[in-house]
Amino acid sequence: MRAFLLGTLELIQHGQPIVLGSPKQRSALAVLLTRANSAVAVDQIALELWGERTPKSASANVRQYLANLRRLVAADSTIRIERHGSAYRLGIAADDLDVARFRRLVAKGREAMEAFQHADAVDHLERALALWRGGPLSDLSHGPLLSAWCAALAEERISALEGLVECLLAVGATDRAVSQATELSAGYPLRERIQALLIRARYQAGDVAGALDTYVQVRRTMVDELGVEPGSELQELQVAILGRQSNLSSGRDVIGAPETAAILPRQLPPRLRAFVGRAEYIDMLDRILVRHGDTVVATVPAVAVVGAPGIGKTALTTHWAHRASESFPDGQLYADLRAFGRGSAPDAVLYSFLRALGVDSERIPADLAGRASLYRSLLAGRRVLVLLDSVADPAQVRPFLPGDAGSLVVVTSRVQLTGLVAADGAESLTLGLPSADEAREMLVRRLGAARASAEPGAVEEIVRACRRLPLALAIVASRAAARPEFPLADLADELRKSDVTLDAFASQDPATDPRTVFAESYHALSEGAARLFRLVGLQSSRVISVHTAAQLLQCKPERARMVLRELVESHLFNEPSLGHYTLHDLLLDYAAELVQEVEPEHVRAAAMDRLARHAMPQRIPLPHRAGPGS
Repeated sequence: MRAFLLGTLELIQHGQPIVLGSPKQRSALAVLLTRANSAVAVDQIALELWGERTPKSASANVRQYLANLRRLVAADSTIRIERHGSAYRLGIAADDLDVARFRRLVAKGREAMEAFQHADAVDHLERALALWRGGPLSDLSHGPLLSAWCAALAEERISALEGLVECLLAVGATDRAVSQATELSAGYPLRERIQALLIRARYQAGDVAGALDTYVQVRRTMVDELGVEPGSELQELQVAILGRQSNLSSGRDVIGAPETAAILPRQLPPRLRAFVGRAEYIDMLDRILVRHGDTVVATVPAVAVVGAPGIGKTALTTHWAHRASESFPDGQLYADLRAFGRGSAPDAVLYSFLRALGVDSERIPADLAGRASLYRSLLAGRRVLVLLDSVADPAQVRPFLPGDAGSLVVVTSRVQLTGLVAADGAESLTLGLPSADEAREMLVRRLGAARASAEPGAVEEIVRACRRLPLALAIVASRAAARPEFPLADLADELRKSDVTLDAFASQDPATDPRTVFAESYHALSEGAARLFRLVGLQSSRVISVHTAAQLLQCKPERARMVLRELVESHLFNEPSLGHYTLHDLLLDYAAELVQEVEPEHVRAAAMDRLARHAMPQRIPLPHRAGPGS
């Protein structure tokens, strides 16, 4: 069975269309097809069918529509509609969906363009565009979801048509280029890139007067309707035509032109002047780079620096990136994926990277696959360092992996990113707490040697109160720096007397407030792991065994081990010995706050009773309070 969306909505089986039912049932199917192989919530489908004023029966009606559709396709193994809780997923192979075939052919066309194989690009793009039978989903009324999807897809088609005209000009098929560009420009009179292509096509076809007349018409339309003059590309084209130049290439017609290669982005965050220590980790990162003659290459495509929240991953990678920047003379790219938002991060970051590499915004593909392909093409043969901060999962990293050994991607994450190591050949480096000497030096660097040497006892007490956590040390040091007249002993005394430890480190900046930083990791946990993390806050010890976890969760030890493994992979817990787990004191304080806020009193009392009745002696010595990686 094949599905068609580039025109009217159709399902074709053995050459015959399937009757899909009522308009709303057809729209429900369209929503699933536009998000093929992904789960879509019933509420989202209802929003598409009825808008904001959904009737009370909306969810039941949606489920009925989907039940009907499941029966329609049940006999065909190539398409499946499956229920996942309150969501539905339509599974279909890419070859059976016209949109997927269109995008695959366009991606091949762009790859051919980047390789200057313009005849092949024409073939791929013409085959892609031939799949269109009209406007997408032209027989359906569009709610918010389908409207946005159709608008984005129409933009992809325009981009493909622009690429086709460029390639036709490159292979000398000027008459076909003029025909395509004329048809395209009629629908988009204010789109400068399209008008520039039409001007070039007419000029290369020998119609100098027609090219100049097109410019005059475009300028008049822009001035009358927008009140602005044409942009630089159109103005430069006019000057070139008046000068009868033989080559009207603007340097942007083929992605990867020499002008792009001259752009050298330098996006790394500022160096941390207070950075100290971490020598063993820096050595590990250094060993990833190998020198061959005058060239430095990376032994792996990516390295993941992982560890607990607040442990100093960003500081380490930023310091090393500056240190290694000379090995990457073609530039350094940086993005904090948390700032971009988890869902759209790779797509948005790739857009910003392509712009930094000199690609004009109109030349950037609309889809993630196209952007990733162009990005890899631009990095090919270059040595670029890419630093991605706060990665949530391996899928966010894969679009950025380089195609050769010249470039390297360095990522930081609070999760283990095992899949990136297993499937993509990345290296993993787990960052632990700094040593006591390193923690002390971190504080001294921020306070100043004179002030620290005047109160060495207070410095030691502050380091102990911060439990060597770099985030806590930075917060306390910034407070001390803001009040240079305050004795450090007073600050140490404030930390010692704080009833709720986290209050002593609270910050107005969410990026440096421990509660906010810890909360991001906590809210990413599954329900079971989040519950165990909270309940651990009921005990005063930061050590927990599998047996204790099973009692808190009222589950079998096997299940408790799975939950504990998730907490370890999220770097909220550490496993210093088999079957025994620890967490940092400040994380324990955070868990204690959560359990009081979230769990009812009777739940807390019952959990405490289970702990008391099944208490077991701790079996590993802990000479000091420490944290993950200690």
